[in-house]
Amino acid sequence: MIKLADIIADNKIQWNKIKPTEHRAFKIMVELSEKDGELDATDIMMVAHVLADPDSKFLFTIDKKLLGNEAIINLAKTLESDGKRNTDLKIRDSF
Repeated sequence: MIKLADIIADNKIQWNKIKPTEHRAFKIMVELSEKDGELDATDIMMVAHVLADPDSKFLFTIDKKLLGNEAIINLAKTLESDGKRNTDLKIRDSF
């Protein structure tokens, strides 16, 4: 927990600008869980928040279930074509 506090302080994160989970993230969670039953609930929640942010560009992870996951890639493309995302999402294990 101390490391998290250091990251927050070092990056001057402003808590008042952090938004709670939005309704669209919950919809994405349901849709993603239906498309890929192998993903863990935590992974689904994390990915849904990234997908719900229309301007997110990257998801960095070492989780092999997420890297190259067709359900996530296809859902991101669908959201983009529906005008709900402004950018492509790249899932990578490093910069």
